[in-house]
Amino acid sequence: MTRILLIDDMRSNYNESVIARSYLEGIKCLQALGSWDKLLLDHDLASFDDDGKEFTGYDILLFLEENPWLAPKEIEMVSSNSSIYTKCTQAITSIMKRRKEFLV
Repeated sequence: MTRILLIDDMRSNYNESVIARSYLEGIKCLQALGSWDKLLLDHDLASFDDDGKEFTGYDILLFLEENPWLAPKEIEMVSSNSSIYTKCTQAITSIMKRRKEFLV
């Protein structure tokens, strides 16, 4: 069975196994629930800390760059925010490279 994690504050129309609705929920799922086969990631997560700092899907990618052993085999952006795709694609490429180096 393929283990899919969707981190998105609104979408539910994917055939996923687990949905995380915020940055913190997503990080907790990545840390606690074992290895994932695929991550479906939205950029705009409507997640803010007490000081008003916003946490986005890109912040999830930064976390995975620092913790490549937690990265799933595949990461796909599902965001409607087209302006972030280049930045996120570069981060995903870096994560996959670091994941491969870590797993060797």
